[in-house]
Amino acid sequence: MCTEVRVTESALKHGATLDSIAWIISTADMIGADWQGGLWWLGNDRDGEALEIIARTLDDNTIMVYHALPMKWRKR
Repeated sequence: MCTEVRVTESALKHGATLDSIAWIISTADMIGADWQGGLWWLGNDRDGEALEIIARTLDDNTIMVYHALPMKWRKR
């Protein structure tokens, strides 16, 4: 069970907010994990903006978000 969510500074560089990240992690279904252990979520924040979030679970069960990309950036 996750005890805390932390967000790296680099995860915020594309304009995602802490609130948006927390909302998606708490409301969207995790879509899976990659071969390196990254946990993936796709979901909409409270304003309807679609985000892709990638994180890792640390040894103390903290989720460390290191990537949060608004999906509108994927369409560029």
